[in-house]
Amino acid sequence: VAAYLYAARGEVETAADHAAAAREAAELSPSKEALACAALARAHVAWSQADWAAVITALSPLERGHLGTASRYPNLALWRYRLAEACLNEGQLDRARRLLADSPQTPWGGVVRADRARLEALAWQRAGQPDRAAATFEAAALKEGGTGSRRLADGLLALDYGRFLLSEKKRKPAGTALLAARRILAGLGAAALTSECDQGLRACGVLVPAPAGDQETEPHLDALTAREQVVARLVAAGMTNREAAAELFVSVKTIEYHLSVIFTKLHIRSRRELIAGHRVTQAPVALPD
Repeated sequence: VAAYLYAARGEVETAADHAAAAREAAELSPSKEALACAALARAHVAWSQADWAAVITALSPLERGHLGTASRYPNLALWRYRLAEACLNEGQLDRARRLLADSPQTPWGGVVRADRARLEALAWQRAGQPDRAAATFEAAALKEGGTGSRRLADGLLALDYGRFLLSEKKRKPAGTALLAARRILAGLGAAALTSECDQGLRACGVLVPAPAGDQETEPHLDALTAREQVVARLVAAGMTNREAAAELFVSVKTIEYHLSVIFTKLHIRSRRELIAGHRVTQAPVALPD
């Protein structure tokens, strides 16, 4: 359990220490349930690093029945979800779907409906059926994760929904989903997952908050319009004028004009100065139309 907690928070070394301790303890016990729990702990660590091959290796004994009836214990239900996600990312769609079909109905073992819906939607996406993926994501997003949600499953659902929408070039709704994911995941202290939200938000052209404690060294962008803020963020992230123009579907001359205004408003003279102080202090803003 501790391995899962720290893995979700992105504290990989601590998670790995707990997983190693769980394995050491399990090997001193004849309990196959203990061995299964230790295997799941190792899978959590690999999952947090997106090391899908290692997730599959850790959980294969459960899938093959080497740990007896432990694979059916309700408190271990999450192993099929972890393995299914790894299989989806390794291109093993049929295997992933078999695992989901064989999983007990929620709630068991800490698994909630958002976990299942997320993986079902990803399976449709991997199968090349974006309409069904969108419908699954949307239905789950409406049912799960209310405004006060603090569940990891809801944060992961919103994160993958945002990524899906971004892949479909629906940047504004993607930004909305990613902001919802960020609120949940940041509130849980899941730093690595919050960073993934921020990467997606930047791809949407949405500004993200600076890390705590960095505010005094960063430029204030309050004076900029929403469009100028987006241009500033793209250029500060290292994009050329041509790349920023392609990202925003405008001309290079439009980007050059925005930059001249940005430099004047921020009292700087070059893109190097913009890049040097690129972290922003304000809360995320909506993507402009």
